[in-house]
Amino acid sequence: MNSNVNSLTVIPKPYEFKCLKGRFVFKPNIKICCTPCFLGELKRGVNWLQLRTGITFKIESSGATTTDDFDRKSDPSSKYSIYVTKDINLSIEEYYLQINEDYISIIASTTTGMFYALQTLRQLLPNYVETKDLNCCDVYFVPALEIRDLPRFSWRGMHLDVARNFMSMSFIKRFLDILALHKMNRLHLHLTDDQGWRIEIKSLPKLTESSCWRKQTTVGHALDSHLGSDGVIHGGFYTQHEIQELVEYAEKRHITIVPEIDLPGHMAAFLHAYPEYGCT
Repeated sequence: MNSNVNSLTVIPKPYEFKCLKGRFVFKPNIKICCTPCFLGELKRGVNWLQLRTGITFKIESSGATTTDDFDRKSDPSSKYSIYVTKDINLSIEEYYLQINEDYISIIASTTTGMFYALQTLRQLLPNYVETKDLNCCDVYFVPALEIRDLPRFSWRGMHLDVARNFMSMSFIKRFLDILALHKMNRLHLHLTDDQGWRIEIKSLPKLTESSCWRKQTTVGHALDSHLGSDGVIHGGFYTQHEIQELVEYAEKRHITIVPEIDLPGHMAAFLHAYPEYGCT
């Protein structure tokens, strides 16, 4: 495909793309025709867009299981605006997205590929969809183009260090949302280190009674001649139920959480609670 880099605002840049003339405008009561195997994933993605715009989407399951089964010209009176179909020849995370003035077509072989197509569609919407108040009366559109996208790397991840600085569940969920929007599929979650123990181990209760808290945090650089402290107690931990909740939240966004639990290295937090396991 020919490309016009300056007119495309998709991150990461798709494998192949072609920018066309015109745009698709979202209108009230848009009809979506979807292959049955993609219905659940599609409803979750459309629900976000519906909340942000107030546009109503009418999703209908079709007996068609592949792109070839559709015939858009056979019944013009029941024309759909968005088609979501399956092509088993595409790779697991690959998708094809076609946008013109009349309709949008999404083709994938798996729910993961379709999910990434929806993230691309979301990025193509005007910025105010992400930032404005809900249900404002604005025009919602995406540019006409064709995209074929598949990842260069199977492992696309970010690292989040909650051992040194505890972060709330809502923060991590927001972090996962942003990773998903950019089609990342791994979150390396650093749960333990010398500075703190953040995961509940029911057979070792002292870890979350004492080792997840510190009296204060050092202020300044380690090489400064006069280091200070903020005097503020800091810490917290995630229960096993909360960890499971995060895993499930991530899975719905096609992200695998990779936990880091440092054993036997970086054991200061552990030995603070159970010094009998240390040696001199």
